[in-house]
Amino acid sequence: MALHSRKGTGSVSSCGLRYTGTHLVKQALEGFVLNVCAGLTLDLDIELTKMLYGLTDLTLIKEEKQKLRVVSKGLRKQAFERHGITASKMMAKHFKPWVKTKKEVLVIAFYFPIKTEVDPFPLVHLLHGSNLRFCLPIVRQRGHSLVFREWSGESELITSSYGAKVPAKGVLLVPDLIITPLLAFDQFGSRLGYGGGFYDRTIGELRENGKVIALGLAFESQKTDSLIPTESTDQKIDYVLTEKGVISFNNC
Repeated sequence: MALHSRKGTGSVSSCGLRYTGTHLVKQALEGFVLNVCAGLTLDLDIELTKMLYGLTDLTLIKEEKQKLRVVSKGLRKQAFERHGITASKMMAKHFKPWVKTKKEVLVIAFYFPIKTEVDPFPLVHLLHGSNLRFCLPIVRQRGHSLVFREWSGESELITSSYGAKVPAKGVLLVPDLIITPLLAFDQFGSRLGYGGGFYDRTIGELRENGKVIALGLAFESQKTDSLIPTESTDQKIDYVLTEKGVISFNNC
């Protein structure tokens, strides 16, 4: 089975059919990626999923992502209002036995939730008294990666310029596991964030320097059936934790 594109034309041929225009090109490639053609099963990596939007320019990719953010924020808000607290507690029950299997994890980075983000504190509180250390992200400035300051239940918190609570004092730690908020995720582990690129830069740098596990925290309804448009700087996550359990993308 072959997939052919004509550079600069915005068209693609798949299974003998030609598609023209951004949305039809997307449909053709999604059909290819999701095994619509001939019912074949394909083992695809991130590079093939990037082809979905590689036929359009960067501006169009950013526009598509922004449209998806608007929709995804609404879906997350609905889920949060419907069962936000209950879902967080359910996630914590799934998280504790899962993280115990990750013997390499000694330092966990999480986040202080803002607005309708999934609350990670039930996860952290369930591990209270263990030998694990915890830290919260600090935004230094735009275009830079995050740093992580140690947090304990007694840490004094201040409000950052981005509206998140961060420890006023504490040593900087390098996490083995990063728990990230997100707006949407797809079946290949692509994560839709807020557009600042902080987590992508941070996870990318940590992966260059050693092994780190990226775990997204989301409501089940935040999974999108469509492929999330990706840029070269976007980092896939290794797992997503929802109220139904841990989803693995086999990236680590």
